[in-house]
Amino acid sequence: MSKFNLSQGLVVKIANMNYQIKYPNVGEILEIDNKKMLLTNGKYAEYIASPIMTKSLKFVIELVDAMSHFSVLIPDLTKQLDVNSYLDIDLVTGKELIKVYKTQFEPWYEELMKFIHDINLDEVSEIKG
Repeated sequence: MSKFNLSQGLVVKIANMNYQIKYPNVGEILEIDNKKMLLTNGKYAEYIASPIMTKSLKFVIELVDAMSHFSVLIPDLTKQLDVNSYLDIDLVTGKELIKVYKTQFEPWYEELMKFIHDINLDEVSEIKG
């Protein structure tokens, strides 16, 4: 049995600022998925399953993923970016968010998702790290 340390975090650099991210709790995971639905007017699953993946749709999906995670896990990011909402972010900043999400955040987060989906009853006591 491998142990998974939930106390380990990640530092990401966005717009020349470092942000400490901790693994989300259950409520934050739910909030992240709710934000994906909110940002896409309930069409997130349709977007992901679309048989025609245009460049703009791919950009939208990646941006929604980044914004959903970062808005929950880095709540002060919009203040640092000097915008009222993630919807006010310019395309260059949006592209930077996607890059950070794909290269720094996603591999780290996937470790958690793999751990969660690979759980068995013998490991339950190890989760609290």
